[in-house]
Amino acid sequence: MLASLYCIRPITAMYAIAKQFRYLFCLILLSFNVQLFAQAQIEVSGNGNAISNGSFTFSTDNFTDFGAVFNTPDEVDVNQQEKTFTITNNGDADLVISDISLVDVKSYFDITTNATGTITSGNSADLVINFNSHAFGLGFAEVRITNNVTSEPYTFFISAKNIACESGECFGVAEDAVNVCSGRGTCVSKDVCECEATVGGINCQTPYRWDDGSLTVTRNLDFTPQLIIGTELDDQSVHEVIVEIKTSSKFPGSQGVTFGLVNNPPSDTNHPIGVYGLEYGYISNGKRIADNNQASYGDTFDVGDQIKLIYDGPNNTLSFAVKKSGETEFTLQGDGSAFSDLDFGDSNPAFAISFQCLGGCEYVIR
Repeated sequence: MLASLYCIRPITAMYAIAKQFRYLFCLILLSFNVQLFAQAQIEVSGNGNAISNGSFTFSTDNFTDFGAVFNTPDEVDVNQQEKTFTITNNGDADLVISDISLVDVKSYFDITTNATGTITSGNSADLVINFNSHAFGLGFAEVRITNNVTSEPYTFFISAKNIACESGECFGVAEDAVNVCSGRGTCVSKDVCECEATVGGINCQTPYRWDDGSLTVTRNLDFTPQLIIGTELDDQSVHEVIVEIKTSSKFPGSQGVTFGLVNNPPSDTNHPIGVYGLEYGYISNGKRIADNNQASYGDTFDVGDQIKLIYDGPNNTLSFAVKKSGETEFTLQGDGSAFSDLDFGDSNPAFAISFQCLGGCEYVIR
């Protein structure tokens, strides 16, 4: 703006040298303004499909899911998998990639072609990552791209699986044992279970539905959000259920554990409560969620806390109460019910829990 105000004034200098000086000064100021407002942009993609900053989901469409490789026990790393990611600068200034690293506790992945350096406007650079399959099982890593655009590193997660062609056992249990895959599935290859329809988890340890009474639900390192569904509820009574959080390790970037009501049956069992319609939830961050919209509601909750879900069928409301670890009484959250005028379509609702767990998670329902 300074350059514009200065340069539109009539040039009234009497001497040519003064005119030339003012013209040169205008050019300098205009050039400074262009440089001042120029910005770089960082975009990351795989297989031509975008990968958002902070993404914790996995898909073969954008290569964040490398898929599976198959090896024999005596040649565990013969078959590996390599994927290429593209970092693009669609801005009008230089994009500087100062560092690219992997957070990979099991060292399953290696960067074989780095993309550090300067990427000029309109250009891109390839980042190549290899799944080295040095051991059987499921591997995952966080990719961290330090750059001059985002205040924190640009991050996303990748996963891959190395499967033994010869089975033998799943998680230390013989493939023909009655308790293999937690007694709820079939061992199809080394540490790979094919679960019954009503359970999930890498070792078929997670029921998708609980019955009346007490049940301990465990969830291990599975990467996908999971719904655990309770019995169907009618609209003629007031229904309550209490859930105690024994252990809970939130997957980075995920919604966290959520309690609530879903239509029964839900459209699928691999999403957080509330991201779809006909679902109502209370998240561990203290917010309520419906139609994928979050709003402040109550206290945050964590390990050791108990959450009471209260569905008032006749009045068609859903409320929540929390008993913090060490406390003796439940405290009703919010100024009233969390949700009213609930809509479950043509079905009745069911209580539900959803979570995306990094490591062991355990909840007691009663």
